[in-house]
Amino acid sequence: DMRDKAMAARQAVSDLITEARRLAAESLGDLHESTRGWVDDTTQFAVDKAKGVDETIVDYVKENPYRTLAIAIGAGVLIGFLMRGSRS
Repeated sequence: DMRDKAMAARQAVSDLITEARRLAAESLGDLHESTRGWVDDTTQFAVDKAKGVDETIVDYVKENPYRTLAIAIGAGVLIGFLMRGSRS
């Protein structure tokens, strides 16, 4: 009688472990899918934003070539001064 109860308890624990493993695997699968979707959406958003910024910069340079050149020269001179100052 005690052996039967012990065997039944052992089987019940084994069944609980099996069910817990199944639920954990299912939850991980759901988490993986939702994470994958979020990563895909975020990546696409970043790509779209980068394309928009790129187009904006290209348009600005085309519309303001001399101003862009002046900004680039100014930035180069500033970086040169900063680098020269850090060597001292």
